[in-house]
Formats: sequence, structure tokens, C-alpha cells
Amino acid sequence: MTGDSLEAALGDAKKAAQDLVRASAKLTRRMLGKAEAAAKDPRASVRRATRRAARELESAAREIDQILKKI
Repeated sequence: MTGDSLEAALGDAKKAAQDLVRASAKLTRRMLGKAEAAAKDPRASVRRATRRAARELESAAREIDQILKKI
């Protein structure tokens, strides 16, 4: 590997890591919002909240998989 290609690979890895951090922060904010909404509405069913959380986690997993494929 030449110096330029090594630097390019490191730059790509750094960008992918930053994307992963952003995606993780986004997931945290979304999950916090969902948790706050569930706390404000105690009558909401657990099943509905579970399905919603599962969808959010699946979406985040797909997004993280895409980011990791870039590395």
C-alpha cells in the first residue's frame, strides 16, 4: 500500500466512524423521545411501544450495517 492509498483508507475509515457516531447519537435521541412519550402516556399499550422500539432498532441496525460496509 502506498502512502496516499493508506491515507485515503484511513480517511474513509475515519469518515465511516464519524457516520457511525452520528447514527448512534440519532438513535439515542429517537429512543429518548420515544421513552419520554411513553412516560407521558401511561395508558399506551406495552405491545405498541415494543413494536415501535423494535422498528426503530431494526432501522438503526440497517443504517449501522450500511455504515460498516463502507469501512
